[in-house]
Amino acid sequence: MSKNVVVIEGEDAAPEAVRPVVALIDSLGLDIEWLHPPVGDAALATSLTD
Repeated sequence: MSKNVVVIEGEDAAPEAVRPVVALIDSLGLDIEWLHPPVGDAALATSLTD
């Protein structure tokens, strides 16, 4: 059974730190589905069109 993990990149969770960690965990071959929701302006644009 795969686990869903939400990855929220932002100012405090800097993309330059988050992406390598996700890649490292991914390389372990664990059954993880990474979910990357829209954040910031992209999230606002999405919520305005729904």
